[in-house]
Amino acid sequence: MAQVLTTPGRQITRGQKWTIAGAALVGVAMGLVLAASRQLTRLAHDRIIAALEEHFESRVELKSRHSIPLSSCGRQRPGAQAQT
Repeated sequence: MAQVLTTPGRQITRGQKWTIAGAALVGVAMGLVLAASRQLTRLAHDRIIAALEEHFESRVELKSRHSIPLSSCGRQRPGAQAQT
């Protein structure tokens, strides 16, 4: 009869459980933010197209679009002058 070698199960402490739960929560939150940002990008693109088509009263196509983060709205670049 062959002997079966087993090792005792490793106990996970309460602190480790909270660390694992926290890491899982952060991972889920990051996934949700990524999914939401992609959807917002599509919505912003569609809204920009609609606004331009309404303004120019014709069909508009955008080859590319550069978004400005909200945190930089209202700020001027160094050396830039406000247009009046």
